[in-house]
Amino acid sequence: MESKALLWKTFKDNQVEVVVIKEGNSIIVTCYAPHYLMESLLVTARDSIDMLKDMGLISLTIGYYTVYDEHAIDEEVKSLMKKLEIVEIERDDLLEENAKLKDTIDTL
Repeated sequence: MESKALLWKTFKDNQVEVVVIKEGNSIIVTCYAPHYLMESLLVTARDSIDMLKDMGLISLTIGYYTVYDEHAIDEEVKSLMKKLEIVEIERDDLLEENAKLKDTIDTL
């Protein structure tokens, strides 16, 4: 399905004008909507985000609100993975220390 048709389907119930510009492998989508519909537009976008991601969505910003940003999620996941590695190392150190303490107690 063409991206403009998909976006039209997504936002058809709102008074939204969708402009799609294709540049190489990128698609820039600009949505124009009355201010009073912005909340509805954000909710509609959020509810349709899985369908849009399946179509290759990398990021979606409406107004000043970022609805979805694959790169930000990637960075957050990397940060959480680093924290998890640190926690696992600390856990392993504590388990090792615990085993040594048990051995010490057993020898007393």
